[in-house]
Amino acid sequence: FETQAAIVVTDLTPKILRVNRAFEEITGYTAAEAVGQNPKILSAPEIRKSKAFYEEMWADLLSKGKWSGEVLDKRRNGEIYPKWLTITAVAAPDGAITHYVGSFFDITERKKVEQALRDAHDDLHRLLNSMAEGVYGINNDGNCTFVNRSFLQMLGYQNDKEVLGKNMHELIH
Repeated sequence: FETQAAIVVTDLTPKILRVNRAFEEITGYTAAEAVGQNPKILSAPEIRKSKAFYEEMWADLLSKGKWSGEVLDKRRNGEIYPKWLTITAVAAPDGAITHYVGSFFDITERKKVEQALRDAHDDLHRLLNSMAEGVYGINNDGNCTFVNRSFLQMLGYQNDKEVLGKNMHELIH
């Protein structure tokens, strides 16, 4: 479950000017503690982002006016957490950038669910490949969605790329 988006507004130096309640809840910093600080207070020193990461981020911000991506950051209590961050440049009528607005979600739970799905997929894949019977799955259009090793061996296919996405009725009948 994702919380409300945290919002942080900075000037160009960058100095935090405003944050919302979700920012406080996610990061553990109160508005009073965050305002006036550099957003680097959220960066985990032990998770150094590469120079290339920052160059790409700033290139997108300056050329497109926005950047989005997954970042590992640190809460006030030192806990490292993943977040989905979007930074948008705010421009004055003359086009000069005046502020940056960052919005982010704590994606810890989403990452746990994604890992559980990957683990379940891997378990199912291992189970299917341990079977002596040939097994395949099809979608509503009759196209192959998965096969196990036994299926490939029984029908003389070298790899699953030869059957995945193809109509099984046409292939094996």
